[in-house]
Order: sequence, then C-alpha cells, then structure tokens
Amino acid sequence: MSEPVSRIDLHTHTTASDGTLRPAELVRGASRRGLTHLGIADHDTTNGLPEALDEAARHPELTVIPAVELSATSTHGGDFHLLGYCIDAASSALQTALDSFRRDRESRVERIVERLRGAGVDITIEQVEANADGGAVSRAHIGRVLMELGEVESINEAFDRWLGRNRPAFVPRKPLLTRDAVNLIHDAGGFTVLAHPLTMGDFRKQLPELIDAGLVGLEVYYGPYSEDERQMLADTARQHGLIATGGSDFHGPDHREGRELGNVRVPECVLDAFVDRCPDLLLNRPDASL
Repeated sequence: MSEPVSRIDLHTHTTASDGTLRPAELVRGASRRGLTHLGIADHDTTNGLPEALDEAARHPELTVIPAVELSATSTHGGDFHLLGYCIDAASSALQTALDSFRRDRESRVERIVERLRGAGVDITIEQVEANADGGAVSRAHIGRVLMELGEVESINEAFDRWLGRNRPAFVPRKPLLTRDAVNLIHDAGGFTVLAHPLTMGDFRKQLPELIDAGLVGLEVYYGPYSEDERQMLADTARQHGLIATGGSDFHGPDHREGRELGNVRVPECVLDAFVDRCPDLLLNRPDASL
C-alpha cells in the first residue's frame, strides 16, 4: 500500500460486510500506519465493531468511531449511501432493522446468482457465501467470485459488465426511504453523513430533501476524488451548513484505486464536529487546540 497522507480515516469496511480484512486486522493496520481516528462503517451491519473495539483497546493511540453504512432512496428515486456515525450498536431498533436489511441482501444475492447462471456463468451461491466468509453477502462478493472464475479482471469490470444498475444481473434492493434511514441512525444516537456524493448523480438537487430528513454532513474528502471535486464539495457543505467528513472507503489492500487506508488528506479540524456529537469517543485527539 502507498504511504498514508492522513491520520484520520472515517470510512472503512471489514469482513463483516464486503471488506477483506477482519476488524482486528484493520485496527492493527491503521495503528501501524499511524492513524489516530478510524471510522468503521460496514454495510448494513455492526457485527465487526465488538472485535474492532476490543483490538483498539490494545492501541491507545487509536480511536475507533463506531458507524454503519446504509443504502437509502429518496422520494424522487435517487439512491444514496448514508454513513451513521457514533451509533449505539446495541440499539435494539437498529439491530432489528439491520437484521431485516441483511435478509434482503441475502435474497437479492440469490436472485443475482440466478440471473448470472441464466446468462451462462457457472457460479453458485455457495461460492459467494464462502467468499463472504461469514460476513453479510453483497455484490462485491459476487464480483470477487467472478474474478476467481475468470469472467472479469476486476471488481470494477464486474459491476460495469454484470452487477451495476441496468446491467444483465442487476437486481434492485428493497427501498429504504431516506427519512427512515436518517431516523434509524438518529434513534441509535448517531448522526448522518452523505457518503461519496458524486457517485449519486446530481446530488445537489436531492440535498434539500436529505437535509430536511436530518442529514448533517457531507463526505468531502473522499479517496478517489480530485482536489477540485473536494473543493466543490467543501463549498457545497458550507453553503448548506453541513459538516465535512472524509475517508478512503477502504475495503482491503488493492481493492480499488484511490482507496488505500489513510490515503486521503482529512483535515484534523474535521474532528471538531465529532467532538460536539460524541465527545466520549474522541478523548485522544492529536491536538486538543484544534
């Protein structure tokens, strides 16, 4: 992996969803790379957090921020990924909802596999489940199996050729309305940030609805984005009174270009907004004067 440029990475994934490192491995890797704050936001699950927090106790220089990433749909049909930070993972309402989302994921993956087999791809649900290794199954796991089978050369190609919207094996998920997703995060003690907004079409047209639903932040400093894109997002966040966050969207070594752990420069002043909302987690801030 390339050398990190930041001590803060607020958007990472583990094997609890579609990452390739176990939670403890991710925490150890973050510590080795000199990170001080690590947000773990697996898709539709918090199952990786206990192991991550247990390992973080052995690394007092590193704060793990508990989070979750949810997929939501606006009333206008726009699809978004929402990051819920500083959640109480023990929230019974949250866990009930996440269990439902995971069951929907499993059903969706089964239907995608059926479509792939109907298109002549020799893939089985057992292969996908084995690739997930106990984590919540996802399209990324299907993509990795397609790579193993020699059908594609990369995860990007798997989505471009088979798994993305309007592709032959695409199956839509059961919709979760934006307001319901934000309320779920809020009721679990967290706050909501729009993840990688430039992958969501013209997100600025959707911002009023998202803000009205309770959105408080925008992921400005995102791994693959250029400096010009980050500046535009920072300006948009200021215009709408949103906090700026940032992270790599790290899924594992060599997962996708631009998504190495700690590879996006996240200003340490970004932590100010987190201190306001979850002070107990941020006691080891690198510079208390920030």
